[in-house]
Amino acid sequence: LAGSLTQGTIFQFDDSGEITPFIEDEDLVSSIGIHIDEENGRLLVANTDSNVFFNPEEAMPFASLAAYDLETGERLFLVDVTDLYEFPAHFANDVVNDADGNAYLTNSIAPVIYQITPDGEASVFLESDAFAAEGIGLNGIEFHPDGYLLAAVIGSASIYKIPLDDPESLTVVETEMPYAIDGM
Repeated sequence: LAGSLTQGTIFQFDDSGEITPFIEDEDLVSSIGIHIDEENGRLLVANTDSNVFFNPEEAMPFASLAAYDLETGERLFLVDVTDLYEFPAHFANDVVNDADGNAYLTNSIAPVIYQITPDGEASVFLESDAFAAEGIGLNGIEFHPDGYLLAAVIGSASIYKIPLDDPESLTVVETEMPYAIDGM
């Protein structure tokens, strides 16, 4: 499966390399980050308007998360998180889920990570100045089974470890050299 920066369609590639649309949803504008949640049989899609970066005058600065049945492509929910954090612009970038089925959605412009329950209830999981950056901030995100998230911030070339049970105690992951991570 692959998302699209220029359109919301989710495409599937078969074994011969043929590409066909899997999900065509008029509410998907740009399907930036996608994540297969095998345990819950769903596809999570970070939905936003890529014009925020490429054509700001025409952009609709919003951030949302869509969930689809992995077998049928039927939409399970679409939740708009834009109003949960007041900021001039928004860009939903990447998504991952934890062992309980909660999804975590990064915002590359506003310094927040959202949490969306398996039923589609959204909240701000963590707001931090550590995520603020000139240009692109938060980007890739991954879940570790030991109970924490790893989130990349392009603008500061850093990775943060964020405990699920105490997100305010986030720490920088020490590396030999900085990374300009686009996804994880």
